[in-house]
Amino acid sequence: MTTEQQFNLNNLCNYILSVIAGVVELSDYEENMIRGMITNIRQGAPNTKQALNDSIENVINSRSDVNYILIKMRERRREIQQEYNLHYDKGFTQLTKQNRPSRQAIESELHYINETLKEYRDKLEVMDYVIEFLTSELNTLDKKHKHLENKKFDIM
Repeated sequence: MTTEQQFNLNNLCNYILSVIAGVVELSDYEENMIRGMITNIRQGAPNTKQALNDSIENVINSRSDVNYILIKMRERRREIQQEYNLHYDKGFTQLTKQNRPSRQAIESELHYINETLKEYRDKLEVMDYVIEFLTSELNTLDKKHKHLENKKFDIM
């Protein structure tokens, strides 16, 4: 990997980690899991049998790591959704009793007057993006694993 590619990879990792840090706290170990996953996806296929086997093992480990992070993200999303629902339901009931003209009017007013509700909504949206990204990366790791397994037959 060239210095420029390494710089771009580090920037990508830092950006993704900063987005995730906005919604869920990760340990250094978990951050390294994500860095390893991103690195594994972007590395080329090795040319020796031993290096190929090591690469396959790294991809398998990265798949496991991504699944762990996905579980953590989904659990945190569920917790935030519960908090959102508590605030939303209470406010919705109050505004419904005040005869607001429509559901959209109620929701707009809820998010306008309740900063906490707006923060929860924004966190849920970011978490959905992160979960979608991690799921996509998991699919990419699956494809890379198949590609590396097929490459075993090319190396003698």
